[in-house]
Amino acid sequence: MSKRKGRKHSSKKTIPKTEVNNTAEDAVSLPNNKGMFDQVISNGWVQNSGIALVLAVIGLGVALYTRQQVNAAIISAAGVGTVFIWIVAIVALRHSTGPPATTRPEVSATADKGERKTVADTAIFMETRLVSLPLTIQPNETAHIVSLNKRRITSKNAVNWGFYDVYNDGITAKQWPDQAVIGKATQAHNPALFAWKAEVSNHGPNTVIDLSIPIKLWFENEKPEVIYNAIVTPLEAGKAFTFYLVNDCKKSVSAVWPDTAKLQVIGESERREVPLRRTFRSPIDQIMMFFASSTRLVGDHPCETE
Repeated sequence: MSKRKGRKHSSKKTIPKTEVNNTAEDAVSLPNNKGMFDQVISNGWVQNSGIALVLAVIGLGVALYTRQQVNAAIISAAGVGTVFIWIVAIVALRHSTGPPATTRPEVSATADKGERKTVADTAIFMETRLVSLPLTIQPNETAHIVSLNKRRITSKNAVNWGFYDVYNDGITAKQWPDQAVIGKATQAHNPALFAWKAEVSNHGPNTVIDLSIPIKLWFENEKPEVIYNAIVTPLEAGKAFTFYLVNDCKKSVSAVWPDTAKLQVIGESERREVPLRRTFRSPIDQIMMFFASSTRLVGDHPCETE
């Protein structure tokens, strides 16, 4: 299995095209006739995470009473509690601001001739979801990985864009990380054996030849945030591109993907900023959280603690 880093890639997955309504009148808005407290507690994510927190606290009480697996119960309760607080905060923020309104196609005028130029329509969507490791890579396919390693991203020779590629050139499906790494992580009770799967899709009529998505990262809540650019090129109309984010070091990470991205369409001379759309399945669907990893999953660059 060969590996390549920091390259741009073409997409292979075909998706159905959908029409995008660009009128501001059709923008989604949240109701404002309910109190903030009622809106937050009625949210499904808050309710589910609240139930998980209650169960974790009950489990902690049982562990303390029986004096068995106390450390694991404490870590579990602390982790669930942290996630619950994050969810409540993000839901409250989303309800106070509401989702961004969609906009009409951008129109510009040339100053010297007074001509009006309509910019090409775009409809770039991004969705994320949590998946467990290892990943399964089919023959002749590639898994595109973003390794969350602050030292790698912010060092003198920083690599803050692109992907770490794992290519399967065999005739059978393979897993990443391999069983040796998974076994080591399991023995160490590593809580970071998961990844966030991100799918970027082009529902517009035009091929995008250059797309940059700046993802904000916070390592152990350190400030300022670190920006990592996911570069997708090209992204043809009706196609999708998938990549994964994994934590590779002993620092917890919080990540947020933005409301906008920069792209260049065929026929245009430079990048421009466009909405990065989503389906609004959840008010916290832009938030990704990663536990500290005690096992090197990628291992292409030393961590800060090494």
